[in-house]
Formats: sequence, structure tokens, C-alpha cells
Amino acid sequence: MKPELHYSTRELHVDLLFLEEFYSSENFRNWFLKNTYLNPALIKHLLRIEHSVIELERESDIIVTFHGDHGEVRFLIENKINAQFQQNQASDYKKRAIGYIQRNECAECITILFAPEAYINKAKHSHHFDNYISYENIIEFFLSEKQMGERAHYKIEVLLRATTKALIATGDPIISKFWEEFWKDISLNVKDLIMDHPGPKPSASTFIFFKNKLPKRVQLVYKFVHGMVDIQMEGIGDFSQEVSNFYSNYLLPKMRIERKGKSTVIRILVPKVDPYLDYETNRIAVQEAQETAVFLYNWFNEHISVWNNLNKLIQIN
Repeated sequence: MKPELHYSTRELHVDLLFLEEFYSSENFRNWFLKNTYLNPALIKHLLRIEHSVIELERESDIIVTFHGDHGEVRFLIENKINAQFQQNQASDYKKRAIGYIQRNECAECITILFAPEAYINKAKHSHHFDNYISYENIIEFFLSEKQMGERAHYKIEVLLRATTKALIATGDPIISKFWEEFWKDISLNVKDLIMDHPGPKPSASTFIFFKNKLPKRVQLVYKFVHGMVDIQMEGIGDFSQEVSNFYSNYLLPKMRIERKGKSTVIRILVPKVDPYLDYETNRIAVQEAQETAVFLYNWFNEHISVWNNLNKLIQIN
């Protein structure tokens, strides 16, 4: 009888699973090349594997580089379970790939999306990678690796949990309804906020990224379950103190600056929203958040020179 496995699968867990396979399994590497590269016979051997690589202000989850007959062949891999794509995330993978080639860092650079099949089917029409490999196909690979024994069963279990998580997340009707009502509301009543029509949303989709014009890597975000409206500065988490220094003379009492992972945010707290309640029940809280988002957007643009000076410092460093 197989032992029970108790933990919630996250993207990092799957990243590490793939890193191990690329590093230790020639069979996996050959299978991967067969499914992603036109002529695998031209690939000689693995050179290196990298995780969470920042380039051009964006992150590649995994980079795998092989030695080929005509030079290095590099694969940039984005791994997704159910998280939303960030703005231009897929196209930025392609820009990085082109940049590596132009700088003669490799002869070829190929972009790959690893994800559950349900996620790929939904994403591939608007988020373009060179190749897509589903978790389900990788599970088939592990099922064929009889010599791996229980290690294969563990890896299959991890990926099965991830695919189940993705299926659950393909569309929560209540969350999707909240997004739809919010979009209708601002379309009719808040002309200063720009938002794409949302479509179906998974239960974890509680961050609304507005499409208002802002500098590169700056976004206006409403995190409705958490009760936060943020100006989010992506990729500058290490510069949160510099952000505080530059903006200290312009902050209002209700504003705060915080580091959040790889980002720094200028935040205003607003009432939290329970999307499982009727939209009208949430209207007062939503209206305050909408007004706050407009205010924060205008405030940021009034002080755009501060951002420009900060951005120069960050680029120098």
C-alpha cells in the first residue's frame, strides 16, 4: 500500500522536480529534446541548469543550456500551475531569447511553457511560446520509466496534484461573476480606470491589474480580498529602501511603502471584499477602492519625475 502524501503542490515544488530530472536523468533530457527540438541528434551534452534567472527585468523559471553542433542551445522555461500571466510575460520570454542570440550568448534560444493541459489550452491562444509541454505528458514519461520505482510514483503524485489544482482553478463561477460585475461597474461609472474584459477566472484570481498607462514594470493593482490598492514596481524588491528615500517627501499619511517578494509597492489600505457575497453588498467597499485606485494613479503621475530619477538609479545599479 502506498503511503499518503500530505502537502499542497506549488510551482516551486514542480520547478525543483524538473531541475532534478534535467540534472540527473539522461532519459528525461532525451525525451525533452525529442519533444522540443527539431533535430535532437545535433545536441551533444548538457552544459548547465539555472533556476529563477532575472534578465531584462523579467524572470525565467528554468534555463537549460546544451552544447550543440553549432554552439550553445538554450531553453527558457516558464512553469505554471494556475497563476495568471503577468502583463507581456510570454512575449518578454521571446525578447530575452532574441537578446541572448544577438549578444552571442547562444546559437539558438527556445521558449517553453510547462503547465497542465487545461492551462495550456486556455493560455496558448494569447501567450505564445515556441513549444508547450503538459504535465500530463511528463506523467506519461515517468510511467514509462520502470527502473525509477517509487521515485517515479512520487513525481507522478506531485504532478497529478498540480493538474488537479489547475482543473479546480480553470474557472470559479462566483469569482468570475465578481470580476464581470466589477468590469461592468468601472466601464459605466469609472472612466478613469481601464480594464480588459475578464472572462472566466479561477478562485485564486483576486488581483485586478488595471491597464492604465504607466511606465514599464509599474502597475496599478487592486487586491480586493486583501483590501489593498497598490502601485506595484516589479523587479525592484531589493531597492525598497531607495523607493522610500525618493518618495518620503511626497507620501500622504495613508500611504505605505513595502517590499513584496521581488517587487516594491506603494500601498493604500481599503476595505476588504468578500467576492462570495452579492456585488451590491460589496458596493461601498468596491467604490472606495475604485476611488483610491484613481487617486493613487493620478498621484503617481503627478510625481512621475520622482520615478524617473529613481529608475535612473536602479538602472545604474
